[in-house]
Amino acid sequence: ALTVRDGSQQFVVRSFSSEKSIVVTEADFFGEPISFLETPSPDAVEKFDAFMIAVVSRGKSCSDGGDEDGITAKASHSTAIVWADLLRHNHTSPLMWAVSVTPMLAQAGIGYVQRVDKLLSHVGISLLEMAQKAVAHKNHPDLPSRELLHLQVLEYLLHGNRRQALATLLTLLEQCPGDAYALVLVMDIAFLEGDKDSALGESEDPDFVPRTPHIHPSFSCVDRAAGSVAAYWKERRNNIPGYSVGVSLIALGFAVGGRFADAERLAEAVMQRDFFGCGGLAAWALAHVYDAEGRTSEGISWLAGYDGVQLYEACGYLFFNARIAGYGARFALDREGAGRVRTPLRVYDNSFDPILQYSGYAQRQPWQSPQRRSPGKRTTRMVQSVRLGSQALLQRIFGSQGQESASELPAPQENVEGELKKEDTTRSTIEDVLTWLPPTPQVLTEATLLLLRLTLVGAIGGDDSRWSALQNSWLCLLDENSNDPNSNSNSQIPPRSMLGAYLLCDPDDLPSGPGSFAEVGRGMRLLGMLLGLADAQSDDTELNKGKWKEVVDMLSFAAGRGSGTFNLWDLDSRPLFEHAVCYAACMSEDYESLSVARSICSMGVVLRPNSPEEWWRYSSVLEKLGDDVAAEDARAASISLGLGEGGHRPESLA
Repeated sequence: ALTVRDGSQQFVVRSFSSEKSIVVTEADFFGEPISFLETPSPDAVEKFDAFMIAVVSRGKSCSDGGDEDGITAKASHSTAIVWADLLRHNHTSPLMWAVSVTPMLAQAGIGYVQRVDKLLSHVGISLLEMAQKAVAHKNHPDLPSRELLHLQVLEYLLHGNRRQALATLLTLLEQCPGDAYALVLVMDIAFLEGDKDSALGESEDPDFVPRTPHIHPSFSCVDRAAGSVAAYWKERRNNIPGYSVGVSLIALGFAVGGRFADAERLAEAVMQRDFFGCGGLAAWALAHVYDAEGRTSEGISWLAGYDGVQLYEACGYLFFNARIAGYGARFALDREGAGRVRTPLRVYDNSFDPILQYSGYAQRQPWQSPQRRSPGKRTTRMVQSVRLGSQALLQRIFGSQGQESASELPAPQENVEGELKKEDTTRSTIEDVLTWLPPTPQVLTEATLLLLRLTLVGAIGGDDSRWSALQNSWLCLLDENSNDPNSNSNSQIPPRSMLGAYLLCDPDDLPSGPGSFAEVGRGMRLLGMLLGLADAQSDDTELNKGKWKEVVDMLSFAAGRGSGTFNLWDLDSRPLFEHAVCYAACMSEDYESLSVARSICSMGVVLRPNSPEEWWRYSSVLEKLGDDVAAEDARAASISLGLGEGGHRPESLA
């Protein structure tokens, strides 16, 4: 080996046994190695670090975006800038190729990457080609084991094998506990898979041998990932880069795994240390804690209030800010108030609906090429306009002889890049595509679940135009999968995303999913039809009472009567099924169905005694069962916990 020094940088050059003669290894932001097949440019690692930190912080680290289209667009543009810099850079590092693609695969799946790749093809970029170049080096003899494992993870994700990818990432964390990038991939894949406990269970690949055979299949994957690196980060809290981000991810793993006290302590500690740096991830962890313990007021404060919104509004990577805002809206729905309906509707109209509209999904006419330019700097043009206006005013007052008149002053320089008309796509850039990305399956799911809650409380009807836009968006997603001859729909639509799709789409057009998903899917579709969502036919007849009972029978498994294969993250599944089952039971007026709802509500008030919504639903079910005294007591408990503060409750059965 030969050591070459260039200023303060040290490159370690080793011989390759392949066609490439040298490899250059440097340290990234977290101190982990990154190898190059050729000597890199001076700013190569800087561009790599900028994007990797953006991925880990959910875009919180980026702030250079244009602000003329609002805060949300600025957050997306800020992330797009550092992402485009990495894609545009002519580097020769397998890990850099992988990092350009893997985070999107982990959050949205191969189908979404194919969709974005079609848009990027208009600006001369292909994510899938980068992925293939990276995977081609998965067995390179001179690459470090960490990089080889990351390349193996990429290959698994390209084939939709998320469980194999999770097992490989856990092995990677055992070897490199300081790899925050690997830790965030574990959280994203486990969330996408929607199976927190069985992530290391049986694989669809009969030849797959888990890299971590000592892990029991029922052990929480995210809890294990967080626990396996927690001591490493704690020991180096004053010396390790990105400490706040890493500990926030550990807090998230603890929260999902049920260690709520530890998760809250860690999240609050890192926010005191770095409030604006790790806010988005800490808010994600605290959302799980507050929901699990029924702490509605704190959930509203941290996720829906002004101070809380500042934690995540700058997290524009793949719409993370919209997803957390959806959590805040659901907390607002759990407590009465003058803003009960206004706040969730405002969140939906500001965070979700614009994504469906600008992408063309709401009209079922998705973009086939870039149609919108990235935003420019509104504040820069405002300052320039004020300066030129002041010069014109002085000239009118003093009549300066020989100076140019106000009409001859140069006009403010518009940001041509940000003002391109929609029909002009000849000068599109990578930033344009990455700023205005199409909605991910996660975004569609969050939007669907929020609208369902609003419908169940009577805030909107099933014929609301928002439902039609969502249905068109889901149909666009299905159309893209079915029109791609190389796609496999079973691997393209993640299990968790199926819940939203089932509510608005025919189950025959969707994959059955693992285990009990088929039964739950039929129940969700029947629920959507009975609610008349997106103009679905629903007859208000006595026959519907029997159908409401069927909904209870199909969804009660997921709401707490079953176990095993159906075990999504609690914050993303439990409220949905509990509200749906209790609403359907009240509509059915069937004693057996109401008894199921009563048992679910009883569990809710025991585990989350501070939630006014839990007590109110319990009172509604007890009243239907004829237990008026207990119903009144439950209603009084709900009011004492803050139900109705500042307003009144809309008429609702659940």
